[in-house]
Amino acid sequence: MPSKVMLNQGVKIETVVFLILFGAVSLYAQKSYEEQFDITYMTVEGTELKLDLFIPKDLSKPLPLIIVIGLHGGAWIKGNRKNFHRACIGLAERGYITASVSYRLADVAPFPAQIQDVQAAIRWLKFHADKYGIDSSKVAVTGFSSGGHLAALVATSGNSEHIWPALDPGGFKI
Repeated sequence: MPSKVMLNQGVKIETVVFLILFGAVSLYAQKSYEEQFDITYMTVEGTELKLDLFIPKDLSKPLPLIIVIGLHGGAWIKGNRKNFHRACIGLAERGYITASVSYRLADVAPFPAQIQDVQAAIRWLKFHADKYGIDSSKVAVTGFSSGGHLAALVATSGNSEHIWPALDPGGFKI
């Protein structure tokens, strides 16, 4: 039969093992970025247009901004900014501030409202660059499917001096 000393040591060892395993799990679960949801960047005709931000926790210097425009397939009439949080998180974990932006869909507002909405989001983010730690000289816009189409339209719409040129040889690398 085991002695009390052996039982106490066994309990201590189990406790130590449990604490180590629990600590490892909680350490793994910690996020390297901060999330801020439902930030209104503009109100148009009573409709609030919002964005979600994913900001790396290490803000020792202003970071580049990547605006992700979600997959709004079907001629920009469905989908929302929350569809692409995973892409935003992946970029935030790599040191980029990301914003997932909503815009008025085509069944609510005729073209070119979508371009104007995304441009307004970019202006809003650049205006608040200091608050969020954004390097406003390094802004990229990307999207998926018709969101990619919209990103290209925003970049080539003529009034895009507020967008960092995607082909600039200045050294901005993703």
